[in-house]
Amino acid sequence: MKYPDLSPYTYRPRQAIRPTENVGWLDEKCDFPTGTVDEYLLPVIWECCMRRVAVRRGCATCRLCNNNISVTYERQTLRLGTGEIRIFGESAVYAAPDLLFHYIQYHKYQPPEVFVKAALGQPMPWTGEYAALLASAVP
Repeated sequence: MKYPDLSPYTYRPRQAIRPTENVGWLDEKCDFPTGTVDEYLLPVIWECCMRRVAVRRGCATCRLCNNNISVTYERQTLRLGTGEIRIFGESAVYAAPDLLFHYIQYHKYQPPEVFVKAALGQPMPWTGEYAALLASAVP
C-alpha cells in the first residue's frame, strides 16, 4: 500500500489524534528516492520500532522483496511489519510503518529531509518526553 510521503495520514485515522503525515509507505509499483542517510537516523528509527504503535496481529511482508522481516540490531530482534512508528517534528507528526527500518537499511530508501530533521531533533524514544508526545498523538 503506497501513500505519498508527506501526504495526510489516513491509513488508521483512529491512531492519530493530532494531524499526521505519511512517510515510508512504499510498494513495488512506485519509485521512491534512494541514497545514503544520516548515520544517526537508523538508530533513532530502531528505537521508535521498539515503541511502535497501532500494533496488530499477523505480520506484513516487505512489498519490495516479498519477505517476512525479522531484524537483529543492537543485540535485539524484532519482527517488523506489525506496527507503526511516530516521529515528532515542529509542524507535523509523521507516521511510518515499522518496516521503515528495513526500507532504509536494505532498500536504501531516503526519507524526506524534513522527516530526517524531525527524527534527529525529537526527544529520544526511550525518554519520558517522547512517551508524552506519543500519548498526545496516538490514542
